[in-house]
Amino acid sequence: MGDRPNIFKYATKELSQDAMICWFLECLNSKDEFYKNIGIAFAGLIDDSIKDEEISVYGPYPQCYHMDVYAVLCVGDTAIPLIFEDKTDTYLHSDQMKEYCKKVNSWKDEKYLHKISEKMNLKGLSHWGDTRYIYFKTGYVPEWQKNDIEKEENKCENVIFKNIYIDEWIEFLSELPSEDLIGDYIEHMKQKKKDNEEGNFAKWDNVYHNIFGKYIRFESSYQGWAAKSFMYFDEGKEERHIWYSLRCGWWKKTGYAIAFQQYRNESKIKRKKDEFREKRNTNTDEIKEICKDIFTKLNKYGFDFDKYVEDNKGKEQNNFFKISIEDNKDGKAEDNVCNFFKEFLKLFIDAVKEKYGDRVKITENIEWKE
Repeated sequence: MGDRPNIFKYATKELSQDAMICWFLECLNSKDEFYKNIGIAFAGLIDDSIKDEEISVYGPYPQCYHMDVYAVLCVGDTAIPLIFEDKTDTYLHSDQMKEYCKKVNSWKDEKYLHKISEKMNLKGLSHWGDTRYIYFKTGYVPEWQKNDIEKEENKCENVIFKNIYIDEWIEFLSELPSEDLIGDYIEHMKQKKKDNEEGNFAKWDNVYHNIFGKYIRFESSYQGWAAKSFMYFDEGKEERHIWYSLRCGWWKKTGYAIAFQQYRNESKIKRKKDEFREKRNTNTDEIKEICKDIFTKLNKYGFDFDKYVEDNKGKEQNNFFKISIEDNKDGKAEDNVCNFFKEFLKLFIDAVKEKYGDRVKITENIEWKE
């Protein structure tokens, strides 16, 4: 029959990964012993204390109240809520871990337990267990993310946490009995791991080390981008702050480049949006003039501000300018651009502090250690 096509060649997004999580959970309700055992193995991966064969699942429900996957494990007489935060190349946002845990814990009452018992025909189901929150990520995980996840976990009460990253996931899949769908999925995960290892994360680390020093790494990775915030304008409340960062990634016109960026999440501002937007636009014009003056001072690098400047005024995310790190022919493009940004940032921070005083807050972990 020839080679069988692999569906995961096309099903590469987080929603497809959500579907696989649901598939493994759904195996718990299978009357086929083969698939039932796969489901039990998956439950054991979530929590190795779960070994009871009297186990089934209520749900699973993808995209439930913004949770990637929600379900309730019914293990003997205990109902265990599950929250899956499923990521490929993105990261947590909007305090979602704390909010989801708080929401699910608020559901744990007798009425809901009775509803699950009736639907699942489990007359022995009598009490709630601790909520499980599973952070499931198959993309590249910088060390800072692992540390940050632990900090986020400390904000939540009555929750047991499990972090599943790609190495553990591949090991788990490889130990399962042979099955066509799982075989295709393992192939996909191995390719994903290879992409992680051969991707541009090392390149971005090197970029940020060159600019900020060897002790500093980029702080976020979003769908192939990396960023490092270095200062913000203090507007009284965090959601109103105007952040400034470097963003490294791939642009269609310039290839891999570093962008100097301004950002504020306007969706978090509940009132006076127009007033704050106009205020930020004024700030944008002033910052643009500061940038242009610094380009003139750093003319030894040969970068003309008017050539690189962009006008995204009014948008939440504004790239003031971006410079390719690959367009020089001498083989030193990356070093040249990084050295420019190293000098640019020092001059920029001095200029904005002089102009705006205490309104400007420098991100404390930027030290330019050599």
